[in-house]
Amino acid sequence: TWGMTTEASMRHRLAHANKSFYMDATRYHGKAVSLKEKLTRYVGMVQATTLHGAGRWAWTKAIHDRLRRTEGRVLVHMCGMSRPDDEPWSTSWLRAINAARLEFTKEGHTVLEDIT
Repeated sequence: TWGMTTEASMRHRLAHANKSFYMDATRYHGKAVSLKEKLTRYVGMVQATTLHGAGRWAWTKAIHDRLRRTEGRVLVHMCGMSRPDDEPWSTSWLRAINAARLEFTKEGHTVLEDIT
């Protein structure tokens, strides 16, 4: 990521992080692995990959928002949350992200937006 703009570097890191996450998708999505183990693995592999070289980024609100959205989506999938039939998608998604972040922090981990 040397010589890239902040935006290009962030996209590059997120692409690698997504590859790391989806390469191990069965571990993150399956019920055979405990949530604690999934979250610990996520921190060690995906979060670390995302933030590699981030010390050189020019942090903006857009960067924070992008990381927050990306991590929220991943946490919801790992926690296995789904939308109730009687709840609109927009409300359900926000509720699921907040609940997933709460589970993540209960396990002693720090969300990306608080690390940066």
